[in-house]
Amino acid sequence: RVRVLRGSTLKMGVGTNVQKGLKAVHQIGARGGPADVEQRDGRAWRAGNQFEEIELTRYVTEGSFDAYVWSLLETKARFIDQIMSSSTGLRTVEDLAMGALTFAEIKAIASGNPLVLEKATVDAEVLKLTVLQDQWQQDRWTWSNRARGNEKEIEYIEKKMGGLMADAEEVRQAIATGWTFKPRGPLCAAASMTDDVALQIGEQVLELSRSVSEHEIGEWTVGRVGSFRIILARRFDLEIKIDSDSASYSVDRKGTRITSAAGTGELVLARLRELVEEPKRMAALAQRLQREIEDIETRLQNGFEHEEKLNSLLVRQRAIEAELDLDKDQAGTEASVAVETTAKEEA
Repeated sequence: RVRVLRGSTLKMGVGTNVQKGLKAVHQIGARGGPADVEQRDGRAWRAGNQFEEIELTRYVTEGSFDAYVWSLLETKARFIDQIMSSSTGLRTVEDLAMGALTFAEIKAIASGNPLVLEKATVDAEVLKLTVLQDQWQQDRWTWSNRARGNEKEIEYIEKKMGGLMADAEEVRQAIATGWTFKPRGPLCAAASMTDDVALQIGEQVLELSRSVSEHEIGEWTVGRVGSFRIILARRFDLEIKIDSDSASYSVDRKGTRITSAAGTGELVLARLRELVEEPKRMAALAQRLQREIEDIETRLQNGFEHEEKLNSLLVRQRAIEAELDLDKDQAGTEASVAVETTAKEEA
């Protein structure tokens, strides 16, 4: 006993649960988009079907309108897949709607002209390469902006390098002679009970943090280590930074809470020690940025790699349209729109 269920995508699409005993799906036409094709197959190809294998059948008529319709569906499906998988940097994709067909195209399809199938193939390839060309142009803009940003950063590094080297030299001398901490104002009680500089810094930071209200935003000087100012600041959360006459250095607390005086003080001194290598690190950064600029300049000299193929396809596209009289149809449409517009303006 075989039962046949017949219906449209609208009546038997989303929400129709008939999969349990459905062995085969026969798609007579190719109406709608890729999602509609998937919905029709999905009546059987889904969880709950009792069969281990099902049959999915498509029907097309050679030399008919079907070839063009399936070609459009293929093109749509490819672009949808690219967007969903983020495989390219696509920003926009024009809808290849069936309503875009002109009367001349429909007449050519009905006649069984083999140029129609070639036109569908050429149109899809032209669209794909045009999107790639647009992405290439966007990449060039991005690369140019990055190169300009790198140039400004290199200029900033070169401007600051003298001060960074001076800071590094002061830290070297402090390491050799020993750290000294001078608080802004008197030492707090806890800090005055120790000679450990790291602990003094930490206790002083902790004492100052208690006086800052939860929603207060600003910067407060804790004290100095040599000429370096230890700053407690809040923008969103409390943070610590070290300011010199030439630069400002953030202190990464690495999960250490300000409630830990010893840990906070050690982090401040550790950041100061790192300043010895700061000129070398910034010089290396400037070299890397310069190499990136040179790489970008090389890329900008290269043209669009598919330029020749795209131009060839555009020539063939125009030739096919001329043979199918699509150019005349388009010209007639444009003329009719122009006449209608003129008439409205005169009215």
